Amino acid sequence: MNKKIIPNIITIINIICGLCAIISAVHIHFASCIFVFISCFLDFIDGFLARKLNAQSKIGAQLDSLADIISFGVAPTIIIYYFLLNINTNYAICFISFTITIAAAIRLARFNSEKKKYFVGLPTPAAAIFICSISLIDVKDINITKYYTLTSIIIISYLMISKIEMFKIEKNTLSKVFLIISLIIIIFYKIQGLSIAVFLYIAMSIIKNKYGISSRN
Repeated sequence: MNKKIIPNIITIINIICGLCAIISAVHIHFASCIFVFISCFLDFIDGFLARKLNAQSKIGAQLDSLADIISFGVAPTIIIYYFLLNINTNYAICFISFTITIAAAIRLARFNSEKKKYFVGLPTPAAAIFICSISLIDVKDINITKYYTLTSIIIISYLMISKIEMFKIEKNTLSKVFLIISLIIIIFYKIQGLSIAVFLYIAMSIIKNKYGISSRN
């Protein structure tokens, strides 16, 4: 078997999970979010395997981007669209959710054309995790939930297309600190802790840029 096929198979499973998330978004909200979270894990695995097996290819890179736009652009958009509808949000306002897919498409197009050692703008998997996890927060006040969700959509969409440098999760001290703190947060806050972890990632990236903290070692 051609070893380049292995990461591509993982990417195709990622696409399937993204499609499952879209299909289940209307009636099974929690399951839909879980499919997106699984896609995030698969997105990490296919890249990891491609590097370890030295199986990178142009087709694999393009397939990965197409998977990302489905799983981390379209799926979160539909999930949050129906979530807003379920909390009695006006149809017109629900269309704000479309900015997630638009921003994801712009970010992925830029990522493919500008190969850098760091991420420019919030990575689409992180954005998808944040959007899906806030839709799982159980808040009694519908108005607070509505405005928090709409504000989050706008901010996350902006961060995806921003020029902010985001550090990559690699074998270095900064990544280890982030992963340890994130794990603790998720243990205490469970699935809702995912949005806090993404916020931490954004905050650490901004602090790293401002103070010139090295992510090496």
